[in-house]
Amino acid sequence: MCLVFLIPLTIGLVTGYVFKNCVADMAELLILAIVFNLILSLVLAPWQLQLVVLVLVLVGSKQILPARDCRHKSEENNNMRMF
Repeated sequence: MCLVFLIPLTIGLVTGYVFKNCVADMAELLILAIVFNLILSLVLAPWQLQLVVLVLVLVGSKQILPARDCRHKSEENNNMRMF
């Protein structure tokens, strides 16, 4: 497995550490660098790692987001009229 994806990931983590310990003026630039490096490391990662990240995102989003009510507004209006 090629470990080239670790280079931008490491750079992003170091940038995050610097962001935590720097003044507010450099914060916007460092945030852009962190996001760019994390996206680049995901693009360069092997497909197995990309699949694991995708599964974690899908499972995590189902736990974080509340379940939506699938009723239509017309049904809700009919239910309100009954009362």
